[in-house]
Amino acid sequence: MSHRPFRICLVTALWLRETLERIVLGYYSQLKLGGVELILVAVGSEGLSSMKRATDNGWHYVEADNEPLSDKWNHGIAAAAMHEPDAVVVIGSDDLLNEQYFYSVLDEYKDGPGVIQLADAYYHDAETAETVYIERAYPGAGTFISADILRRMEWRLWRSGKNKYLDREMSEYVRREAYPFEWRTIRNCESRGIVLVDIKTSVNMWTLDDNKRITDNRHVQVDGLGLFSKHFPTVYGKLHN
Repeated sequence: MSHRPFRICLVTALWLRETLERIVLGYYSQLKLGGVELILVAVGSEGLSSMKRATDNGWHYVEADNEPLSDKWNHGIAAAAMHEPDAVVVIGSDDLLNEQYFYSVLDEYKDGPGVIQLADAYYHDAETAETVYIERAYPGAGTFISADILRRMEWRLWRSGKNKYLDREMSEYVRREAYPFEWRTIRNCESRGIVLVDIKTSVNMWTLDDNKRITDNRHVQVDGLGLFSKHFPTVYGKLHN
């Protein structure tokens, strides 16, 4: 009797970045993972426009007002519950996680953490092609939340009515409301083969310079083309065409 694959629901939110979002949504829809069933859920706020770019790329779609943002995201998490996943992974519609990320978090999950977060990330400016690595960025993107934690939270990861600092809001809310559990952080991600790239455009809440400043300029310049060629070979050309 064969075991069913581990079910991860990837949840994202869409807003105004049609070209970039189509590239990112298309990347995940083409990702094939051994032993993992990837369920794709997008919550949008632009009616037919955002629905079309989600469904065109094989994502399940739900509609919600864009503000408050925490309510919009909670709407997406509630939609994920309908698919009965074993875990949810939260990403922005401008974030790329490589294939190895999924295998690494599942390996970490075997001994029991309820939430797994990444410590470091790459940031790529789509207009200038500048790419930097930040070792202690602690992004919200790529946060893995087990179904056990989600059930304790009644499939809500944020307090209602919040529009800013959602990464910190989620961390504080979950740590308080789902206690006790282990929150684990994966550091030196690339040594584990994990790569997260946050793609910056003119429609971001935080620019690349903002991210540098927030992390006290602890960034390292890297070869963006080389990074994408190795981990996301189908994406770089589409971004810069």
